[in-house]
Amino acid sequence: MSNRPYKFFASLLLLCFLTGQNFRVSSARASINTKVLTPNRAIASWPAGIPIAEKRPVVVFLPGWGGTGAVNAAISAQNTNFANQGYVTLAIGFDSSATWESDIANKTLQGLSKLCADSSIPANCNAIVLNGVSYGGAQNYWVIEYLLDNGYAGGVGSQGKVLGFVSEDAGYGAPGTLTNPTTGAFTRTGLADTSRYSVAMIENLGDTTFPTDECTWGNCGARVVSNAHFSRGDQNVFSMCPAGGGHGTRGYANWNNWVISATKRIIHEVSGIPAFTGYTLPALQTANSCANVAIVLPGLSVSGTNIVANGQPVRLRGVNMGDPFWARGWYGATYSANDYVLLAQDWKANVVRISVFPTQWKNMNRAAFLQGLGQEINSALNNGLYVIISYHVIGWPDGWYQPAYGSNPPDTYDSGMIYANAFWAQMAQTYGSDTRIIFDLWNEPAHLDDATLHGSDPNPLWPPLRTAYTSLIQTVRNNGGQNIVIATGNRWASWLVGIKDNPLADTNVVYAYHKYSFNGSNTPAQWNQDLGGLVGVKPIMVTEWGFEDSDVTNPTWPGSAASYGDPFTQWLENNRFSNLAWMYHHDWTPAFFKPNGSLTIYGAYAKNYISTYNSFSGKPDLVVTSAVVTPQSFGPNMSFDVVITIRNQGGATGSVTIYRDVYIDRDPMTTLNPITHCPAPGDYYRSDAFTNLAPGQTDTRTVTVTNGLSSGVHQLWVYVDSRCLVDEAGESNNSP
Repeated sequence: MSNRPYKFFASLLLLCFLTGQNFRVSSARASINTKVLTPNRAIASWPAGIPIAEKRPVVVFLPGWGGTGAVNAAISAQNTNFANQGYVTLAIGFDSSATWESDIANKTLQGLSKLCADSSIPANCNAIVLNGVSYGGAQNYWVIEYLLDNGYAGGVGSQGKVLGFVSEDAGYGAPGTLTNPTTGAFTRTGLADTSRYSVAMIENLGDTTFPTDECTWGNCGARVVSNAHFSRGDQNVFSMCPAGGGHGTRGYANWNNWVISATKRIIHEVSGIPAFTGYTLPALQTANSCANVAIVLPGLSVSGTNIVANGQPVRLRGVNMGDPFWARGWYGATYSANDYVLLAQDWKANVVRISVFPTQWKNMNRAAFLQGLGQEINSALNNGLYVIISYHVIGWPDGWYQPAYGSNPPDTYDSGMIYANAFWAQMAQTYGSDTRIIFDLWNEPAHLDDATLHGSDPNPLWPPLRTAYTSLIQTVRNNGGQNIVIATGNRWASWLVGIKDNPLADTNVVYAYHKYSFNGSNTPAQWNQDLGGLVGVKPIMVTEWGFEDSDVTNPTWPGSAASYGDPFTQWLENNRFSNLAWMYHHDWTPAFFKPNGSLTIYGAYAKNYISTYNSFSGKPDLVVTSAVVTPQSFGPNMSFDVVITIRNQGGATGSVTIYRDVYIDRDPMTTLNPITHCPAPGDYYRSDAFTNLAPGQTDTRTVTVTNGLSSGVHQLWVYVDSRCLVDEAGESNNSP
């Protein structure tokens, strides 16, 4: 680990505001009229010489970052550009009661209401576009929704209509709940409603405050949001991600021309507002040019105990999405393709598990079924997420199956092998050559004798279950399926005893384990026992886990971070298990969301775990896995060895000199350099040069302590990479 300090730089965009009486600004093209509608809050501008009775579209400028307290309205250079282009402009100011909270929506409504009621201003209030820079750009979503709900949605009796918004240097923040008024963090829950209005975004690739390609403080940059709209199929979203420049610097020669072009397109092309006297065509043609092409992931296969891509071990961490038709379509909450954007960008997930109930496969129109499933799979893959298709049966092959819940169809979990084989034949024919997709053959095998046979070793239920899996795998392979397949044990996938001594013959198999919080069994000893000695023998993935915390009434899986979450995720990491938390829903428990869309305690925990550990994937992460003193007993002043094993648990190769230091009676954490945050060199060390310490690879070296120690009690510490030569993902795990 490189214990380097982080330095934080705050970028402040300062705006100058004008107050007082009416004034005129001369330009090369025409003079501009201005009118103060509300002192310090709203200033209207428009070109002189507009023909009598002709009205012009309105461009509303929302203020950028302004801090707290009163903020005056401003007439910017871009405001003048639009007035010169023939439009009416409205510059808005606002009062702010806290750093990231303001009354910008209300102030905009008040300003527009005065503008549209003022017959001396030639404003066409049925053609309004919002333009926001920085903070104002991030607020576009909330402002436009507020205006549409308060008299500006068009139609009979309305005061006007807002046609769309243009966000500059901010992407846009939509929609969500503010979670931290100091940092501006909020929970994103969807996209702007582009069935009602248009969206345009421009943001520099060099912008480090609101990065174009990721989500910062919950505010997603132009490319991220563009990709989300692109995957949803939206046609009236325009974006540009020009190279160069930083936040607010406009490092793009055609910046203002692009903004004018996008605004004109929203008003006159998309919305059909007629061109006016003296209208000029835009200098640029806008499109959704920011959006990426579909992300191409490498295919997956099994090598030894690892899932690998391009020959390198891959750790998959993600979430269960549920059934595309029930969980994501018929339960009263809004779930969409944008969920996959949020999971990839906000949660940093790299895999999702999509479940299909047997009743859907049996009874749905086949074309509609394949189209709906394909939409979910493609949305995930296009956002860089691997996909697990799970046949969500609960029961025994050709035997008992779980009764349906509530009013669900009686055959929800039908365990007939004829249906399972037909399903996997279709999946193999459709997706068998796409090894980014994993086939989870049988969600949860459950037998009526599970309770009485639980704990049996040997396990009499594994041989017949193995026969069923062999049949399903043969179906996949006979129909062209090259994918990894997942198999598991009985007792609802929680008992894998028997597999180690009699595994499936197919070599491209991963074995799955399901484990939820259950009082009395939340221990590594129990989890290891459930796996029946498979650790280190066969690849293992935990495809369902979770708990319900104190915010859930009458929990089925009661637990907490302390009682289950922390020990379980640490167990996952210690064993390098890929895993998926259950589930991305507000009702199917354990649920990530409350009915109002906010995260449950467990949901916040799962998101933090996934985003934290998957952020490690692009760098090495060195940890000490063991330090053994040999011989265990020795006399005073006798030399001895410290045998140190390290592992790269990150997602990239560590390929520089790696030091292992031994500290004697000197805690390395007390020797940290205040500038580098690296400890002082140890009392004994060894320099080990590697050209390829790959992810998952371990290495053992010996440090000899010459001349031994004096009589008495001594303490030893071991530290890896104390010179901070390796740029690592982990920042606090180099000493055991």
